[in-house]
Amino acid sequence: MTDLKEVAHLAGVSRATAARAFASPDVVRLETRERVFAAARALGFRPNRLGRQLRLQTTNLIGVVVPNLLNPVFAEQFQAMERAARARGYNLLLATTDYTAERESAVVEELLRQRVDGLVLTVTD
Repeated sequence: MTDLKEVAHLAGVSRATAARAFASPDVVRLETRERVFAAARALGFRPNRLGRQLRLQTTNLIGVVVPNLLNPVFAEQFQAMERAARARGYNLLLATTDYTAERESAVVEELLRQRVDGLVLTVTD
């Protein structure tokens, strides 16, 4: 398995620069970033998201709890949240409650066990 050190060597940059090209591409010059990405492609390298998540204590996941998706209001809200989250590097985990308090509690607990970075809870009376 290829590691970041090999990618950096092939691209002619330091390991730190190669890491920055993946983690914060906006702070790495375009030419350098392209060399790093080309080296990664040539070596079949893919960044280890789990390792990064463990190191940074983040999952880049947001839990979204809605009563159901049959109501177009909830479906539209979810789509808007998903677009906004994706634009900021987050993914959403969706759970429905079927309008029951017990199910709501259960899905919130499960999402918290998944270590989501945030939680959006839509409740109705």
